[in-house]
Amino acid sequence: MKGPTRRPTPTPTSHPPLSPEEGSPATNEQVGRGVERAPTGVGRQRRLPFALHQGLEYALAALLVDLGIHSVHGGLLFVAAAAFVILAATARGPLGILRLVGPSIHKALDVTVPVLIGLAPIWPAMRPDLGDTILLELLVLVWLRVTTLTSYRARTRTPATGAKLSALLVTGDRAARMGARIAGRRLGRLLEQANFISRDWRD
Repeated sequence: MKGPTRRPTPTPTSHPPLSPEEGSPATNEQVGRGVERAPTGVGRQRRLPFALHQGLEYALAALLVDLGIHSVHGGLLFVAAAAFVILAATARGPLGILRLVGPSIHKALDVTVPVLIGLAPIWPAMRPDLGDTILLELLVLVWLRVTTLTSYRARTRTPATGAKLSALLVTGDRAARMGARIAGRRLGRLLEQANFISRDWRD
């Protein structure tokens, strides 16, 4: 008589160890060194497109012009506005006019120029009013933060990114026009007040 047949026991298959990233197989180098890969998306921040960055430069320049018009000593504010307009106009970006400065140089200037503007009130001849000085320093700090969040790398244009870029261009153009209108209105009111004062003085 034949004894009971034994079923072959399945041999356990070895699987590579899993890394913390969504159960993907870890490499031998990672296992040997004990390196843990961070999950996808952790520690990453969304970067501002360079077109939006340029639009913010034009808008900031318009705001500085408006502040300079209402300031008794607004020379530094006008200089800062001119500096930001030059930065935006000379950059090789969608809203650039001359497009002479590359991304790496523009990134360095985005840090150097605001720092110099923030240190300029130390010189008494360039020092605006106290309130304008505090506001200027806050704008410098905000702009340095914007610089750290900006993507200076050129991206491959696809139909989707092209549409987004067109929308950003329209937004930046509207912001620049709105800032120019506000500055023009303020300047017109200031000229009207000056003419009114001069007429009263003549009479």
